[in-house]
Amino acid sequence: MGLKDLFVPSEGEPVANARHTAKYASRLALAQRRLNRKKLGSANQAKARQKVARIHARISDCRLDGLHKLSRRLINENQVVCVENLAVKNMIRNPRLS
Repeated sequence: MGLKDLFVPSEGEPVANARHTAKYASRLALAQRRLNRKKLGSANQAKARQKVARIHARISDCRLDGLHKLSRRLINENQVVCVENLAVKNMIRNPRLS
């Protein structure tokens, strides 16, 4: 789920919404399967949980980094930035808008 385009600047060229989980999907799935097979409360389960958490943290860091680079580029290229509030809930209901 999610919006097709992250945003559309006034020039009209939409900026795609990056899918950061796709890069780490197989690694995350493997780590979660390994975690699921560990005995509850064991030291190995704790280590496996840390590996899963590290992958989730890396995905989160990639998202933040991508947004930061994008916002920095927008600020550097433009003198004025205007923001519009949209009802995302209503946009999701209408598939033509999302």
